[in-house]
This record gives sequence, structure tokens and C-alpha cells, in this order.
Amino acid sequence: MNGQAILPLTGCIGIETVQQVAFSLAGSRLHQRFLWLALGISLHLVLVALWCRLLTILPLGIALPLSGASYLTIALVSQVWLKERVNRQRWIGVVSIVIGFALISSR
Repeated sequence: MNGQAILPLTGCIGIETVQQVAFSLAGSRLHQRFLWLALGISLHLVLVALWCRLLTILPLGIALPLSGASYLTIALVSQVWLKERVNRQRWIGVVSIVIGFALISSR
């Protein structure tokens, strides 16, 4: 992987994680729904711009599998910060997806 791609890639993963948390909070915290929804939409716009930057550095066939790490970060953040229950079957699924993406992107 190109060294220039590390920052945009980690940015995409981090922003997507926070975006998903914001959308989740928009659904559960009705009195602050607009605030969380606005944050989620704003982060999505930043994510699209950063994703376009990443695609100028890496081919889609490599960038997309690497961005699959967001499945892991979203599951971790939802369990730790949002106190959602992530059962063993879901963890096995998340780890399988991440391993599959890693295998695909390594070729």
C-alpha cells in the first residue's frame, strides 16, 4: 500500500465510524435528533471528499477492502460507547469480513 494512502484511509474509517454513531444517536435521542442528524450528514460529506482523495491514490479494488476495517471499529464503538450488545455470532461475522477484506486487498 502506498504511504500516502494511510492518512486518507484511516480518516475514512474513523469518520465513517463516528458518522454511524451519530446516526444511531439521532434515532435514540429524540430531543437531540436534529443535532446528531446534522453531524452525521456533515461527516458523510467529509467522508465522500476524503474517499475521492483516497481513490486518486489507490485503486478501488484495494481501497474498498481496506475500508472494511470500519466494520470492526463500528462494532467496537457501539459496544464500548453506546453500550450495545454485540454477541459472539456478530463478532465472528465482523472478524470474518475483516479477514476476507485483508485477503482480497493483499493480492
